[in-house]
Amino acid sequence: MGLKQLLKDFNGVNGDEVKLKEFFQKVAPVVFGGQIVAKTSQTTIEIKPVDIEFYYHEEDGDIKDPIMYHRFPKDEKKRGNDEYRYYEIGQLNMHVSGIDITFEKPGYRASILIRGFLVKENGKDITNRKAKEGYETRSTVLYDAICRNLSIFDNGVNISWVDGTPVDILTITYRRNVAKYDEKGNKRAAETKINGEIPTENGNYVQDMREYRYISM
Repeated sequence: MGLKQLLKDFNGVNGDEVKLKEFFQKVAPVVFGGQIVAKTSQTTIEIKPVDIEFYYHEEDGDIKDPIMYHRFPKDEKKRGNDEYRYYEIGQLNMHVSGIDITFEKPGYRASILIRGFLVKENGKDITNRKAKEGYETRSTVLYDAICRNLSIFDNGVNISWVDGTPVDILTITYRRNVAKYDEKGNKRAAETKINGEIPTENGNYVQDMREYRYISM
């Protein structure tokens, strides 16, 4: 089954963390097997995800992911604002942390953040592999890879997802630099960590230890 159908068939988990993780483990190999393709008349850019993070937030349910940029605000009176409409399945949500592939429906927000990737231009691997991970991790490079050769003229912008053969997950771990929140919806400062909790990568907060990050290489 392709990525579009998997995301389309998903209807949330109603607070079931086990069911949620089972879904992530099913989707990740399909994401790793496919790629984003950005085309012009002269250039084809292929972006293959190899490191992804899932985000899932139930607006009125038990599973919360306050780190998500796209969700209802704490003030419920603002919920009618069109800014908080639900994204369509497969929509690209571009923000300061990178690019999400969204799969929301009324009641929950959900997305796949492309954390690491490989890049080809006209079939040639142009990935900068100098990073310790051995693949590209900078969101600015992801933006550049998708948008640098696209034109609003002629045939316009052509960006699509292409499925391939699923690729095995090699690592499952917690998301990078994602803070844990308290019951009031505030980030917990690093000095409040207890019972083996660790700080975030930047050292400022308690790390959210939910294993929503998947790596294929």
